Amino acid sequence: MKYKDWYDKIIKTDLTKRVEKSILGLVTKDNRVVKAINPHLFDQSAARSFTVKETNDALTNPLHITEVKYNKNNQPSIQYIGNNATIAYNPDSDMLVTGWRTGKAKKKKYGGDIK
Repeated sequence: MKYKDWYDKIIKTDLTKRVEKSILGLVTKDNRVVKAINPHLFDQSAARSFTVKETNDALTNPLHITEVKYNKNNQPSIQYIGNNATIAYNPDSDMLVTGWRTGKAKKKKYGGDIK
């Protein structure tokens, strides 16, 4: 087995399972239950440098929760704006869709710690 195959099968799968275990079933500040995680969220957390802890904090202790917005494909999302990460949640599927680091402007607007 090549290293990449081993890494994808053993390490990445194990990491994904541990992350899912810490997030699935989580109850958000507005009493929604996370039932699924889009794999895109895992990719974005690595690419945009936000952690599982920051994801959990955004969902349970947000600076602000947006109203439901619809994209061009009519898919709904709610943004949980945390001090360090902003997480997009689909209320129809109870799925975390994507995330990114919360910018300074949003932190300032909603009273977060600006560092």
